[in-house]
Amino acid sequence: MKRVLFLFMLTFLCALFTACGGELTTIIELEQDMSGRRIMKYEISKEEYAECVSDPIATVDSKIRANCPEELQYELEETKDSYIAIFTMEFASLEEAEEKITPLAREGEEYVIDCFIPEGVFCEGFFYEERFEAEAVMDWFVRLMNNTGYVEGGRVSNFIDKSLVILKYGGEIYSANAKIRVEEFSYVGVSELRIITHVNGDGTYDRTMELDISEFDMKKKEQEIRLFMENSVPENAEGKWSQVVGMYT
Repeated sequence: MKRVLFLFMLTFLCALFTACGGELTTIIELEQDMSGRRIMKYEISKEEYAECVSDPIATVDSKIRANCPEELQYELEETKDSYIAIFTMEFASLEEAEEKITPLAREGEEYVIDCFIPEGVFCEGFFYEERFEAEAVMDWFVRLMNNTGYVEGGRVSNFIDKSLVILKYGGEIYSANAKIRVEEFSYVGVSELRIITHVNGDGTYDRTMELDISEFDMKKKEQEIRLFMENSVPENAEGKWSQVVGMYT
């Protein structure tokens, strides 16, 4: 029992000694054309900084500025209790984002961003996934702190203690730990589609197409659906809407 207690205390003391780091918050601001920016904020308390880093903040700030990759813009903010290193990456497309991430991140890994935005009046929403952890994009930063001797090798693995990812798109905010994956689709359900053909005595025929949409679904994109249906009516035909309780036809 004493041996188990001793090992537990030893493990705890080792963890306490090596615990040293700050929080990484990655904010992805995505526009409809898939351009945007990736803002990576590394915040460390001044108390943790004093434990982790051997040099004053001015010296480290100068070293980061001198070695900051060209893919990033860098600035340092200071609050009463913390230092915040902010790195911003602008991109015109998701393909460009992947290209800029690769030299910053861990070697030997693949950095892929999947995104899908459906087109059509009967669906809306989007899918976004990053097949890598947000911390990986800051690997260059951790290596710099290690290679310059600011952070001891045994403490480097804990230099980023927490990670949070935030995606801003279409007026909505989504968050996750380490990796971001968002799947938001909304469909306008068509309750029933009827095609009615009436053959006349002279060999001609009249064809009617009726589409039923519930009142609940219609409200999702009513203006867009009405416009779409109006533009879909052939020149030699006519279209009209009728409504009963809870249903549009």
